[in-house]
Order: sequence, then structure tokens, then C-alpha cells
Amino acid sequence: MNKSGLVVLGLLISVVLSCDDDSMSGSNEFTVIVESTSDMACYLPIIHFTNKFENVRSKTSYETLVYNAYHLDNSLNVVGAQLIIEFEDVAPEDFRACNTLYIGYPGIAITNARRIN
Repeated sequence: MNKSGLVVLGLLISVVLSCDDDSMSGSNEFTVIVESTSDMACYLPIIHFTNKFENVRSKTSYETLVYNAYHLDNSLNVVGAQLIIEFEDVAPEDFRACNTLYIGYPGIAITNARRIN
């Protein structure tokens, strides 16, 4: 391979490695605090987002930053715990009937979560 071919190959590799990949940059990770281990309406944990407010709102289509957390592991469901999570919409089969006498929150499905040290 000649010198110009190596330069082109080097440029190509640097372009590929510098591309923005959401899964590598952590842009799908959000910081939350567990506000309650079980709300009165749906008996699900309540979490409050503490960063990336605009990303949360655009991903969920809601203005609120407080959500019911479907599929949050019990070991992480501790009031005041700070977590880093990834989430998606709740699957229709996972929705549960909620009591309408209390405040209800929209739900998100936790796909990955870990405690912040």
C-alpha cells in the first residue's frame, strides 16, 4: 500500500472512531433519585430526574420529571438512592390498573440501573 493509501485509511479510521455513538457516550443514561418506594396510586416506585431535563421531556413527551418506575430492581428501590438509569416506554402488557383517588404519575420502564457511589 502506498503512502497516500495509508493516509486515506488513517483518515477513514479516525472518522469512524470519532462518530457520535449514543450507546458509547452515555447519552441514554440519566440520573434520578428514588422519591418513594411505592406510590398510593399504582404501588410503583417514584423517581425524579435530576439531569438532562430536555432529553427526558423529548423522550417521554411529558413535561414532568417525576415518573413511576416499572421494572426497578428491589435492591435499588431505596428512598433517597441516587441512580443512573436507562429507560424506555412501558410495554402495553406491563401497564397496571391504578387507583384514581391519588395522584398518578406517567410510567417508564427501567432497562438498566445502577447506584451512584
